[in-house]
Amino acid sequence: MGGKTHSDNDRIVEEQKRQAEEAARKEAERQARIKSGLQQIGWAFEGRRARHDVKQAFDWKNFTPKTVLPKGYTRTYVDAKGNILEDQPATTGHYEQQTGPLLGSAHDTRDFNGQVWVPGHAAVTAADIPGAIAAIVGPDGKVIMPGKNFTYTASVPFGPVKGGFNNAFYNEYGKAIRDYYDPQVATQYGDAQKELTYRLARAGTLQSSGASDETVRLAQQYTDNLAAIANKADTATGQLKAQVAGEKAKAINQLYATENPEVAANQATAAVRDITLQRPDLSPLAQLFNIAAIGGANIMRGINNNRLIGDFQQGLPSGSGSGHVVESS
Repeated sequence: MGGKTHSDNDRIVEEQKRQAEEAARKEAERQARIKSGLQQIGWAFEGRRARHDVKQAFDWKNFTPKTVLPKGYTRTYVDAKGNILEDQPATTGHYEQQTGPLLGSAHDTRDFNGQVWVPGHAAVTAADIPGAIAAIVGPDGKVIMPGKNFTYTASVPFGPVKGGFNNAFYNEYGKAIRDYYDPQVATQYGDAQKELTYRLARAGTLQSSGASDETVRLAQQYTDNLAAIANKADTATGQLKAQVAGEKAKAINQLYATENPEVAANQATAAVRDITLQRPDLSPLAQLFNIAAIGGANIMRGINNNRLIGDFQQGLPSGSGSGHVVESS
């Protein structure tokens, strides 16, 4: 029975080998789908360069079993005359009717029907056939022998990257916010300057040092408001970047879940379209400059106090008091 056990082991090994090869093939196909999906998702979110077709000569110098062939071309093996060699399928063995010792005798490999298992041989690929030559088959089905010159059509990128979300897109998004709010700040600042000048002139303090201080404070508020607008633009742009990253992650997760590059690419394209159509949330600014708080009344109060002190000191006899006079502004 030992011979039969050995044959069974051979069959098990052959089956395991077949299963391993099938698993490797499926994994290679899965990785190819994932790679294609990631590439399409990348094009959607990061953009891509335009492409055009050009004729190129095939380079045989670096032709190896791992060489990526042009689209429509496949690798094959041929004999010296250029005839395509076919892979030989595995022969796992067969049963033959045998005569010999009765069932149960020593070394008997027959089954209960009186047949004996005859082991076969493993599969042989065309590459393993003696004298096999690696060649290429073109889209027309004709064999191209090694070293024979031929041209093929290749899709070559050219020009700048277009589409997707790049620095230019984000900069434009932030600029749209600043372009909307900055003029409003400038307009309010101009109105505030006019109002402050009017109040100071009405109080007769337009040329005072206090007026200069208030003018500087108003200018500082203008600078602070512009900085606040810039910060608002940066915050909104950062939120947009986070949204883009989130949608890209969703598309990639979809790809790994379904292993379907077309579904993932469609999801990525839809997300990019929706985000591209988004506009910043803009609304008119409230009043930014409070003249009553920073000028006008406060200035007039300070100027009047100085005048009262000056008038009082001018009425004192010469040489009294502190010995010097406080002048009004």
